[in-house]
Amino acid sequence: MTEKLIAQNRSYENIEVGEEASFSHVIGDSEVAAFAVLTGDCNPLHMDPEYAAATQFGGRIAHGMLVASYFSTLIGMYLPGRRAVILSQEVRYAKPVRPGERITFKGRVRRKTESLRLLDMDTNAVNEAGDEVIRGRSQVMVLP
Repeated sequence: MTEKLIAQNRSYENIEVGEEASFSHVIGDSEVAAFAVLTGDCNPLHMDPEYAAATQFGGRIAHGMLVASYFSTLIGMYLPGRRAVILSQEVRYAKPVRPGERITFKGRVRRKTESLRLLDMDTNAVNEAGDEVIRGRSQVMVLP
């Protein structure tokens, strides 16, 4: 992410059930390398082109947790934004993501729990071909 984002500053009361937000991002080689250093996950499926080419994937794939971590950007910057605290994030990996792929991350508010200021959100990520690569759900608390 080269541009500096400014987090939305939405209040819980102004967020509607059915509301959606999205953004796109290219998963870069440098991010895959940095994630490997940060987490210690240097699995050759992510790091070694020769090894990865010999697998059923036919080449390197990005760490699933790297890709899923962009749900934090979606929630913390776009919907609801700066007042968000993620309490849980469920992910199911539907298709691998290769370094260099542009992925669109989407979120939709399914339900609000007024007494706890919680949002139940559907989250998913799709590649440029429109294939879903991750699907999930998130529970988000919106601070006052």
